[in-house]
Amino acid sequence: MTAAVILMALCVATPIWAWTPVTIVNPKHLPVRADEVNRLFQATCRAVANEFRLKDGEALDFPLTLVMGERDEHVMADEDQGVYMVYLNHWNEGKFATSAMRLAVWRIVPRKRRDELVRNILLWWKSLEPAPGKPAAADPGP
Repeated sequence: MTAAVILMALCVATPIWAWTPVTIVNPKHLPVRADEVNRLFQATCRAVANEFRLKDGEALDFPLTLVMGERDEHVMADEDQGVYMVYLNHWNEGKFATSAMRLAVWRIVPRKRRDELVRNILLWWKSLEPAPGKPAAADPGP
């Protein structure tokens, strides 16, 4: 089955709700179509909701800003301020979908769980540090 058929099935099988449109900041007036950006954002969120079997896929509808013309391509999430941004040098469907997916997956995991996971990672990492003058022990895993 082709990716286009799968994507179309996801879009048809997922309820339609009012999506927050993606804000596009494009000071260099690079070619990008707002309708294409928004359709791809919606499809990405629906695919993530379907993949993680979320009952309320609408929870993945979040305010997203696409900044075009940035040399340093990256994503930024400020959960406290409700700001989620994708920075791209030029329009690239794959990079945008990947970036939007990363932000959507980020939003699935509750902050409390992410904080707990980071604490566990740091505790595990500290256990790997060798004592001064002693070789490192075998990796016990997280």
